[in-house]
Amino acid sequence: MIQPGDKVKDKISGYFGIVIAKTEWLNKCVRVTVASQKLEDGKPLFVEFDIEQLEILEPQAIALEKEQPTGGAKDFTPTRPQTPGR
Repeated sequence: MIQPGDKVKDKISGYFGIVIAKTEWLNKCVRVTVASQKLEDGKPLFVEFDIEQLEILEPQAIALEKEQPTGGAKDFTPTRPQTPGR
């Protein structure tokens, strides 16, 4: 199964790169966003493919650290500034 961090190749176009995202749509279509390893104008190119079009060249080509915080639930309770009473 294709996961973020895998190096993949599109069977049709030959485009290859690193998986940066997977999206599952309501109709069960799974799309994969692949970042190029070459830069264009100093930036990587991002292309989206159907998952069935891709083959894995190197699993976990980029290791993901799973212990990093993911930005989950936070307390967004508004706070009042500490001002002296009047």
